[in-house]
Amino acid sequence: MIEFFDAEDNRGLEVLARMRRDWALRESDWTQIGDAPADKAAWAIYRQALRDLPSKWVLNAQMEFPNPPGYVEPVTEVPAPVEEAQPSTDAG
Repeated sequence: MIEFFDAEDNRGLEVLARMRRDWALRESDWTQIGDAPADKAAWAIYRQALRDLPSKWVLNAQMEFPNPPGYVEPVTEVPAPVEEAQPSTDAG
């Protein structure tokens, strides 16, 4: 087994972070093509933020990456179910 995480340095985290950053850049290349149906300005800002990451990295397990344009935060809490009123069984 290859050990990515070393207590002495963060080379493993840096490799993983760079791989994720490079993947995100590749996945968003299409947004910069001339006739792409995308908000080019918003995507250009996102892609620049990805390129700037190495100069801002604080290497730890909770590294934050920029969200792409249109990203919606996932719901982390499930709302409690609403109880429906039960019909009355009184013959009254």
